[in-house]
Amino acid sequence: MPIDNVFLKCVSSVDPMCRKNYLALELMKKLPQLVTNILLPKEKELFDLEVRKYHVDSLYTVNEGVSIDEWWVEVKKTGKYPLLSKMVCALLTCFHCPKVESSFSVMNNIISARSTRMNIPTFSAIQSIKYHLFAENKTSVAYFAKKDFLHEHVEKKLVENLRSSCRAYQDEKNKKMEQKQKQINKLHKQKEKLLSKEAARKLCANAAKKQRIRHKKNILKIKDKTNDLPRHSRDNVVPTTMSGIKQIDTNEDCVKTLASTENKHAEDANTSFIEEKSVKIGALQNKG
Repeated sequence: MPIDNVFLKCVSSVDPMCRKNYLALELMKKLPQLVTNILLPKEKELFDLEVRKYHVDSLYTVNEGVSIDEWWVEVKKTGKYPLLSKMVCALLTCFHCPKVESSFSVMNNIISARSTRMNIPTFSAIQSIKYHLFAENKTSVAYFAKKDFLHEHVEKKLVENLRSSCRAYQDEKNKKMEQKQKQINKLHKQKEKLLSKEAARKLCANAAKKQRIRHKKNILKIKDKTNDLPRHSRDNVVPTTMSGIKQIDTNEDCVKTLASTENKHAEDANTSFIEEKSVKIGALQNKG
């Protein structure tokens, strides 16, 4: 970050040498706006009061050889500025050194071509252990070595985790396999619902056949009814046709087949009606 960065300026105001300075006071009051995960919204007003009190109170001076974090630890022990001490300690304990880059090297050592499917909790645990051993500058054998392994305290939780690690891994593996199998079955069911072109054509043909049979039955019923009516009311009877079956399939062949079937039914109905009408008219003329 550049030197004229606002955040760096505000952080530099926590230096004890900047106390009782108006500019340092204003910069320190801006810290909750830049670091939003330390204090609660209702604590910001109290933080401003503590900042003003901090710049007014008389505190012991910084001696040579005393670092800024050690000085603030002593201030925190007094309990006068709990919110301010909390903010300053959070800023002074930020992870800033070449070890940040070394963490990426540790990551490359853990994640390889064979471990790309590693879970985040597993990776975090391995990285934490490696970093802790690196900080202690010890190997795992030296770190966990016991002088008297028969009588020294044993971590029960560690033993339980070691014994149950294989079972937990198998359970997690089985859960993943079940989820994968469910997804595969779901995809197969979706494929089964889709009809092929041949199946769609057969479905349309069966529907058209049923429609023709229904249409013929309706025409026969209409003829029977017209024969039962008196002569003066037979001429007013108009045959009706059943509506086409609604097909769910949007196949173009199905639509064309249904359309042609309906047109054919309509033409047959009109032809039969005209023939009956002409026969009746001819019979009346002969009688006259």
